Amino acid sequence: MHTMDALPVHWLRTHHGDLQVFEHGGHVATWTPHDRPPVLWLSPCSRFAPGEAIRGGIPVIFPWFGDDPERRGRPAHGFARRLPWRAVEVAQAYAVFELTDDAHTRSLWPHAFALRLGVEITDALTITLTIHNRDHAPFRCEPALHTYFAVGDVRRVRVHGLEGVTFLDKVDGMQRKVQPTAPLTFAGETDRVFVGAPSRLEIEDPVLQRRIRVSTSGLRSAIVWNPWATKAAKMGDVGDDAWSGFLCAESGNVADDALTIPAGDSATMQVRIEA
Repeated sequence: MHTMDALPVHWLRTHHGDLQVFEHGGHVATWTPHDRPPVLWLSPCSRFAPGEAIRGGIPVIFPWFGDDPERRGRPAHGFARRLPWRAVEVAQAYAVFELTDDAHTRSLWPHAFALRLGVEITDALTITLTIHNRDHAPFRCEPALHTYFAVGDVRRVRVHGLEGVTFLDKVDGMQRKVQPTAPLTFAGETDRVFVGAPSRLEIEDPVLQRRIRVSTSGLRSAIVWNPWATKAAKMGDVGDDAWSGFLCAESGNVADDALTIPAGDSATMQVRIEA
């Protein structure tokens, strides 16, 4: 374990590649397969500080997705990505982290829970998130793995696998639309929540000459986001010119696909990324 600006960080290193994961947020920050460019994008302007969200990599979103649904000033995308997690086990090729409720989380969201995050690198990166409801009543939540992929130029990227899928267009007042029967391409700010999404999508990147395959289980939503130039310039932790080098293709259970977990029960979801 090392520290980066006072945040404990672990490195997993195998002959397949290197992965950096912070205890803060249970946050996978970088993954670089050997002899290939990084698969994940990490902002050069990210703030590595307690209470702040790391910009890039794979933030864990919980218990709500997007702005505070109750509009009472709670942080966007919940609190899990802003809190220190406990390292349960760290080995050469895998690590396990845990976050449980305490007085602070219950002041924001009044439920008893435990999150367990498993990270494993082989020829792919596999992330497993399990949510345990330790409460006496069911609770609703919107978990997501908010993955930032490094791309050569987002304006030339094509996303395959979402053809014909219904989405909520956050750039157009949450209008409900259907993706045409053609790959998704990018020509401006994009923020789409695909509901009932398939379990596999592929990012075609002609500039870096690679395809990234994302396979999921237990996750029914796909969120595709890029802020584009104007919005990125207003985001202090992105950088004015960095927006073209990433694409968020997130996997979650949000909006129509939100989870309700019975008391004493759990839900497990998994993402496998191959480049």
